[in-house]
Amino acid sequence: LGSGKLVSYDTETFKEHKKLGGAHAAEVTCLCLSHSGLAVFSASADFTLKSWDSGTGRQLSSLSVHHSSVRTILAAPFSEEESLAITGGADGAVVACKERAGKLVEDEDFRSVAAPSGVASMVRIGERYWMGHADGRVSTWDAAGLTLLGDAKAHRDAVSAIAEMGDVVWTGGADRQVLCWDAASRSPRLLYSLGDQGGYVKTMLRIGWGLWTFSSKNLRVLTSESIVDGHRKRLEQLEADHVGLVGEALERLAEDRRRRRHAPQLEQRLRLCPP
Repeated sequence: LGSGKLVSYDTETFKEHKKLGGAHAAEVTCLCLSHSGLAVFSASADFTLKSWDSGTGRQLSSLSVHHSSVRTILAAPFSEEESLAITGGADGAVVACKERAGKLVEDEDFRSVAAPSGVASMVRIGERYWMGHADGRVSTWDAAGLTLLGDAKAHRDAVSAIAEMGDVVWTGGADRQVLCWDAASRSPRLLYSLGDQGGYVKTMLRIGWGLWTFSSKNLRVLTSESIVDGHRKRLEQLEADHVGLVGEALERLAEDRRRRRHAPQLEQRLRLCPP
């Protein structure tokens, strides 16, 4: 909440379950469930990143990793026992820190890199991070090394929302525009624009076959052929993999039959050979 409080709700009744007063000293800007599911990450305009036990709501850790408001956060896998919390801030920093058993830690793998400008939104697609920036830029990053791959400016104001749908990426901004990008491109490549959405695009959420776009004026649900194309491509790849595996299995079976067919002859020859 804007007051710095955290509130949890029952997912069945939608009634308030627990309220944590004073969780942060300023507005809570974003929340994210950890990759392990053990913790909930919260970030705030008070420059801090905190983790909370997802079952009890007990605070587990707190880090001050930015010099300004933390605007976005996401969880990513790292190893069987550890995951990452990736944050972007108004200070233009992108920070990666470890989560172990729900607790956030700064260790030898702690990283902080400079982005082209303040980071306002973020999503992971495969082995890349896509980020939206305060100056209207969209950038792509290598997930393993947290290195910048490329950036492009297409929005006239902050890119406040970003979402993946099939083989495209959608961005929404304070300029009221929704833009479509090629998800497969190494550096951001703009495909087309859906134009003015009637208000400041605050967030976008993919639900099933639709993209829910929330703005300061309305809620719109968009559908995209890219989702169908994405599923079709994955299905074709699975079918190709299946055919390849079946072919390999048949080759092994044929080889096994050849060996069995020739086994008696080889055995007879061995018997005829003098010691």
